[in-house]
Amino acid sequence: MTVRIVPLTVTEIESTQSALVSVYRAVFTEPPYSEDEADVQDFAARFPDHVQRPGFRCCVAQQDERIVGFAYGFTGEPGDGWWDRVADRLTDDEVETWLDDCFAFAELAVIPTARGQGIGGRLHDALLSGLPHRTAVLSTFTDETPAMRLYRKRGWVTLLDDFVFPGGSHPCVVMGKVFNGLNKRNECPETPNYSPPSYNPSATRRWSNSRA
Repeated sequence: MTVRIVPLTVTEIESTQSALVSVYRAVFTEPPYSEDEADVQDFAARFPDHVQRPGFRCCVAQQDERIVGFAYGFTGEPGDGWWDRVADRLTDDEVETWLDDCFAFAELAVIPTARGQGIGGRLHDALLSGLPHRTAVLSTFTDETPAMRLYRKRGWVTLLDDFVFPGGSHPCVVMGKVFNGLNKRNECPETPNYSPPSYNPSATRRWSNSRA
């Protein structure tokens, strides 16, 4: 079956949020993440907050009009809990190199039944294509997951290993990618002027625990 990678418009973000939450549930309640329904609802609460961030963009994978995967991110900035905690562990030179002009790769997820078709890689490439930022950064579990293998294949490097975020217990790896001026195409454009429903701004404990 044909899978299309599609950037979401403003209207589509509102109408597809429940589908994105369903994909999140299918992916992150599995090991090694083993999240519960409270974690799923935490994602549902923080997603509208993320949509408001500067530079937000989101791509989905559609198979026969069904959403089977998604990826999204936004501009990383001081004042975000993730940015601040990672910056505290890096040297000043590392912060300047990796965080001062970064795109936060927040989530990447593909449902189990749709894996093995390269969908995660296509979502990854579409989301990062054409970004104006110098770098991209993310965090994910240290486990040898399909997402981890994808990131290494796409040139991501480890910035911090065995990093446990406040409120978490599972070690994460913080990774970065430099674009080197080669990021020209713009397949998943920024989504402007979105006014989300009410949300809980404190529900922003992490950017990414990805599985593709």
